[in-house]
Amino acid sequence: MNSSATESLITVLYEQAEVEIKNNDYKRALSTLEKLMDLIKDCPEHYAYGGAKRLYAMIYKYQGKFQLALNSAKEALSFFTKRNDYMEIYRIRELMGNIFHHFCRYSEAVKEWELALEAISFFNDGMAQLRSKAKIHIKLGEVLILLSRYKEARSNYAKGLSYSQQLKDPALMGKCKMGIGVTYHRESRFKLALQLYYQAFKLIRKNNDQVLMGRLFHCLGDIFTKLGQFEKAKKKYEKSLEISEKTGDFLTSAATLREIGRLYLDFDPEKTAFFCERSLDKLIENITAETRWECERLMGKIFYLMALYHLQKNEKKEAMSNLIEAGEIFHKFDMKKEKKSAEILYQRITGQPVKTKSYSKSRVLSVKLGLI
Repeated sequence: MNSSATESLITVLYEQAEVEIKNNDYKRALSTLEKLMDLIKDCPEHYAYGGAKRLYAMIYKYQGKFQLALNSAKEALSFFTKRNDYMEIYRIRELMGNIFHHFCRYSEAVKEWELALEAISFFNDGMAQLRSKAKIHIKLGEVLILLSRYKEARSNYAKGLSYSQQLKDPALMGKCKMGIGVTYHRESRFKLALQLYYQAFKLIRKNNDQVLMGRLFHCLGDIFTKLGQFEKAKKKYEKSLEISEKTGDFLTSAATLREIGRLYLDFDPEKTAFFCERSLDKLIENITAETRWECERLMGKIFYLMALYHLQKNEKKEAMSNLIEAGEIFHKFDMKKEKKSAEILYQRITGQPVKTKSYSKSRVLSVKLGLI
């Protein structure tokens, strides 16, 4: 095969692998990349090498293989850094942030995305620069919320909103408005949160983003729950569930089922158990390597609610068993607010505080107390 034909085949294989990844056909994509790498094995400086390593990183991320994903991304980053290819550096920094985010290493995700912003500053295309900046600031906002750094999150969403407005992109504007609303929501500044949510609603509706719409109704349900407006909350949750079921957003569906169950805890606890079971079933039926960590975090919240349900029925052994499961998950992911709630409930059941960073010793103590 002559050089021109080889280069053409390399291009075809690379593009084919990209399509296969987009179609979630990772096994076939890996096979395609193996063929590509075989063609350039004697030429490690070939430009396709760095791109192929980036694609490997994407596949391993989707497969839940954290270290392989990170190693491949680092190889790609080293390759393109030597060549001062800032577009590729940006793409890989973004991907590395996604990898860390996916595996709940949020602080490291923040660092990578901040480095991605530095790479964007070297772009020659002004519109590409604006869009990429908006995208990264939205990502930073999302993860900073998970780190409870709400002011920083709001600042990033505000920057993302500014870039989105310059782009006149209602999809990005809607995400930013909703993100700002979430920061106020988490700070219990519900009036401001509602204002932002309704502004976001108009933009999301205009863009017909049904997945985001389902999540927005979930947020509204939570606010009305906290305001004690349970009927209104229930209607918002039911709307969220209706939309998320249609879009296949099973994580929002499962979270919403859990929240509907929480509404019933004080006056019809059997419905709480029913909705918790439906929520768990939803996660178990749909969990993948890619969604494993998000599912596990949500499972912790479901176990905690089930602990409250059993305690309501004075079933202390069952309550403690569920609480231990929840507590271990909360500690694993350093879910600060949830950890505090679990520790308070643990003390309420046992009369003794949780003194360990892990719930493993608490599990032993609970056995000794005859609670599990």
